[in-house]
Amino acid sequence: MDDILSTLNRNGTGLDLRALATSLVTAEVRPQQIALQRRVEADALRLTALSEVRTQMNALVSALAEVAGNPIRAVTTSTSSILPSVTNRSLLVDGTTEIEVTSLAQRQVLEFKGFSARDAVLQEGSLTIEFGSWTGTSGPQTFAPDAARTAVTLTVAAGTTLEELAEQVSEVTGLKARVLTKGDGTFSLGIVGETGADNAIRLTAAGTGPTTGGEVALAGFDTTATNATAQVQAAANAQVIVDGILISRTTNTLTDIVPGMSLTLSAAVTGTITIDRDVSIAQSNMEKLVETLNDTLLLLKQVTARGVGGASAGPLSGDSNVQGIALGLRSLIARPLSGHGDRDVNLADLGIATQRDGTLRLDQNVFDRAFSTSVEAFDAVLGDSLNSLTEGLTAGGFPGPNLASGEYEFNVALDGSATLGGARMTSVELQAGVKLFTAAEGTVVGISVRAEAGITTGKVRFGRSFVAAAAAFLQQTMSASGAIGQRETELNRTTSLSSERLTEIEAKAAVLERRYISRFAAMERSVTQFNSAGTYLTNLVRLWSRSDT
Repeated sequence: MDDILSTLNRNGTGLDLRALATSLVTAEVRPQQIALQRRVEADALRLTALSEVRTQMNALVSALAEVAGNPIRAVTTSTSSILPSVTNRSLLVDGTTEIEVTSLAQRQVLEFKGFSARDAVLQEGSLTIEFGSWTGTSGPQTFAPDAARTAVTLTVAAGTTLEELAEQVSEVTGLKARVLTKGDGTFSLGIVGETGADNAIRLTAAGTGPTTGGEVALAGFDTTATNATAQVQAAANAQVIVDGILISRTTNTLTDIVPGMSLTLSAAVTGTITIDRDVSIAQSNMEKLVETLNDTLLLLKQVTARGVGGASAGPLSGDSNVQGIALGLRSLIARPLSGHGDRDVNLADLGIATQRDGTLRLDQNVFDRAFSTSVEAFDAVLGDSLNSLTEGLTAGGFPGPNLASGEYEFNVALDGSATLGGARMTSVELQAGVKLFTAAEGTVVGISVRAEAGITTGKVRFGRSFVAAAAAFLQQTMSASGAIGQRETELNRTTSLSSERLTEIEAKAAVLERRYISRFAAMERSVTQFNSAGTYLTNLVRLWSRSDT
């Protein structure tokens, strides 16, 4: 088409018709392209700003998790052989517990020696395993079976090897067996039970097959009269003196000595467990919260700025979704924390003050006074609290994110069923008259209540911490259905539509340009014809004029 226009233009209008067509198309589509391109660029800036907001909110979530994992109520031990692990921080009480471990809980270990090979073949028969306790350390020993545990009888088929017997024993709950080389050319079968004096075993062997082929007689595994001979280590309970009181436990992990924690014992030692609040940790946590909250609020303010008084507007100026995040955070900061005691806790009373420009600061004087007079209030900032207000009831568990702070009524009906806050609970009997109820529905799911015999009514109180409430708010905000997620989805959709529209306009421009060029080509042909006819007539007139002369 360009060659045709070039040829025609030499005898036609002489205009640059290609440039004219391009100019006409540009005049028609360029305003739309500019508007759409500006919209795409603006949406890209908004998405970038939202990404910055999301990054900062994730930083705030991390900071909340950091301070929650750094509680001001610190637990210390005087020896690494008594290792504490907090299981329920709301149950911890300040003070020192003296602990003397006189002996650790032990597992019974049996060794049967003198085998020539791992695959030594055993006599056909059976091996019965009973659980219970042995008494007596020298001379004849007495075994008392545990009536609550059923004896297990293993069938030793013809051809069973020592290794295969170890595998059979290991399948019995509470036992582990293996064949070990002694290093002197012989092998031993070792059997290990669980810790606790009542977890010892007695083996009764009954051989029914021949031993003429060199099979190992099963009688060698019978401990009814030879337990002391086969026993390398006796099963025993841990003996522990707690604040002067001697107690016995079947394991070396004690879960019922200090409320809210478990203790793992690893040696016979004397030590102390101390629970106390640390002012330096409390201040560090509060400063971390103030710093990260300020960073988040400042960013939200910058990206939503309206540009008043000549200042630059933020990329999310007037965005109600993002403005709502700042309002939500400020609401959480100002909201009293209930359910942590008889009085609500306010962050301002702990030293977190809001300044005129909207930023936060830690008021040292208020903080110091609060720590010295109501230190327990700081717990409401870092961790949820769950406790019973009724003697004989113990509340525990992990409430879900939808449970509101407050008090919940516990009731047991005549038929034995129970409810907590009106929600149904399931139950199991732990011992005579003592039941454990677990919430099975509603917002109280995750809470369990241990009721002593005769307790049918009571109250459970729950308090949501500031850290937990803020983290839940931020996570919801960043979810697909939250303010950030919805806005990102909307902007991605409009960006995609704008890009599609730009592609359509470019295609339309190409069609228009071809159409203009086609029409200009037709026009040029007509002009060329007219010019040719005019030249012919002019030349003819000149010829006529010459012939007249």
